[in-house]
Amino acid sequence: MYGSSCFIDVVYGVLWYRLLLDHAPLSEAAGRELAALVVRAAGQQVS
Repeated sequence: MYGSSCFIDVVYGVLWYRLLLDHAPLSEAAGRELAALVVRAAGQQVS
């Protein structure tokens, strides 16, 4: 369903968006939400 490049895009997209555009701080909560999203998506991945 999702390729590994999709996960990389999601993670780095969030990091760059927050760091470069000062959208919001990279808080611990934001990191936990991002990690949970990636783990959920990986669990739905079809081999």
